[in-house]
Amino acid sequence: MYASACSFLEGIWIEPAHRRAGIAGMLIDFISEELSGEGFVELCSDAEIDNIQSHLSHAAWGFAETQRVVYFRKSLLLS
Repeated sequence: MYASACSFLEGIWIEPAHRRAGIAGMLIDFISEELSGEGFVELCSDAEIDNIQSHLSHAAWGFAETQRVVYFRKSLLLS
């Protein structure tokens, strides 16, 4: 069992003509079953902070929001 390992969903995209037909949910269910069978205990994902549609989709797929973050970066290149 991979109690401390988290599989991460890097992205999901459905052809526009096939959206809202449950395909993404079926893919998430399939991935979840496969990972569970391999001993993983959770599937993680993320979305841009202002992407409300993605937040709603994740909730519908059974994901729970854990935290919100703002990423920062500092360029180390000399100008």
